[in-house]
Amino acid sequence: MEEISSVKENEEKMPPVKENNQFFKRVFTGAFIILSVSAAFFLRQFFLDSVGLHLFDIMYFAFAVVGTIEMVRVFKDKMTFFEKTVVLVFSVGYVPVCSFLGIKTGILMLMAAVVMLISDNVFSFEKKTIEGLGYSILTLFYPTVLLTGGIYINHQVGLECLLLLFIVSAFSDSGAMIFGVIFRGRKLYPKISPKKTISGAFGGLFGGTVAAMAIWAFVRGSITDVIGLEIAVYVLAGILGSIATQFGDLVEGAFKRKIGIKDFGDILPGHGGMLDRIDGLFFNSFFLVLYFALISVIF
Repeated sequence: MEEISSVKENEEKMPPVKENNQFFKRVFTGAFIILSVSAAFFLRQFFLDSVGLHLFDIMYFAFAVVGTIEMVRVFKDKMTFFEKTVVLVFSVGYVPVCSFLGIKTGILMLMAAVVMLISDNVFSFEKKTIEGLGYSILTLFYPTVLLTGGIYINHQVGLECLLLLFIVSAFSDSGAMIFGVIFRGRKLYPKISPKKTISGAFGGLFGGTVAAMAIWAFVRGSITDVIGLEIAVYVLAGILGSIATQFGDLVEGAFKRKIGIKDFGDILPGHGGMLDRIDGLFFNSFFLVLYFALISVIF
């Protein structure tokens, strides 16, 4: 609790100059992120075959490896050397295995990793703890396994859903930040995220909806031929996708408060670590997989 309180106090005492520096860092880093994601989409569409899909998965590979390194660094001595080795090797291999051999093979790889971690209780009985086992299994899933939804969308669903995943998530974050700064007001969930406001949450919904409508204008006609229903499908995807994205932010916020840290890393100046940027993608990707599966059944 003392660590969490000190984090809050440091945030409240942050001078205006430092806030301005953080803002500009955030803008420049955001521009770099946009260019990187745009390049991944360009390569995916330029190579209109499996090559393009695999190239796009390189981005997921970076998410998995860097995110896992951040998790291992945060947990420090709470995991044994063997546990750290297993989760790091898993993060390196999981995305390529899913990309080239299929998600079913990736699930088998996950089962093997879990069995190895559990079995190590026998070989490292004296130094292994149940707490460490829990941290290591959590690190297998967060972030690596939670990228499965995005991999599935890339290979099985298609471009429009992939655009909804990345653009709705980005616009939701931006809308929440802008509305939160302008309107402020009551906090959304101060115990988890002291800066998030209710007005920001509505801003996220607005941003996600605008993004979905823009995507509809770009690819309309590719989901359903029912006149007047296409835009409703996209708007609903934007609204619910924004909710999923913001919930993902709260989930990570809860992790950080429990651990007693402000960010998972500093690889992205002004944005924190990799996990601080992709947390909303996890939940939005699984929502979109279920949503598009339902749409395909209906239409």
